Amino acid sequence: MRCETAGTRAERLKRTMPLTGRRLPLVHARRILALAAILFCAYGVDAQSERHWLVGWWQGDLQIPGMANPGRVLVVTSVQSDGTARGNMGFVGQPLAPAEIRVDGAKVRTVNAIKSVGEFTREGNDQLAGPVKGKDASVGARLNLARVKSVEDHLLVGEWWGTWHRKSIGDSGQYYLTIVGVNGSVVVGEYRSGARAITTEGGFVGAFSENTLAFGQTRFSVRDNEMTGTGGGSDISLAKKK
Repeated sequence: MRCETAGTRAERLKRTMPLTGRRLPLVHARRILALAAILFCAYGVDAQSERHWLVGWWQGDLQIPGMANPGRVLVVTSVQSDGTARGNMGFVGQPLAPAEIRVDGAKVRTVNAIKSVGEFTREGNDQLAGPVKGKDASVGARLNLARVKSVEDHLLVGEWWGTWHRKSIGDSGQYYLTIVGVNGSVVVGEYRSGARAITTEGGFVGAFSENTLAFGQTRFSVRDNEMTGTGGGSDISLAKKK
């Protein structure tokens, strides 16, 4: 975007200002118009924030010998400036539940839906490792998580906003879908839906094939920047946020 110089903008605005009312001293007018030009340039361009290193799909095994299902998944969709992160955790191959996540430099603390606490340290760019303790446990088991490589500029990646409507009960509400990565036919992200102060949310590792996105009981047909589908007995319509 090309911004006008303060002088050019001042001259243009001076020509279009009404000649009524009291005139400002010339030096004051120029200062005000210069400030307006700076603000115009500053806010006329959208700032692009850098993606936080923790955002994405992490997966690994809990180090407990003989455990039937040691696989664990962490999907982080966003990190705030205060270190609070949105994300979900769970077993491989099962629905993911919201987790409390905080990041401080290379340290990551998680508390999952059953109150197990993870204390992780970043090792390199793509590894998280540390103990996970059950709610009342004194000793934890080590969990090594590796970032699963995914395409971040895929057409599905981003935020999708819209509504759900359930004809059988005449109810409706908002629906939000955030997709953070695509690996082949695998898609990872989270969903949120709400109505009347009740929010349902969770993470997912879903599948994308032939323009159809599927996770759990939810199915979407994807066409350009729009999705339509069903989930939980409701019709859902979404558009990609620009």
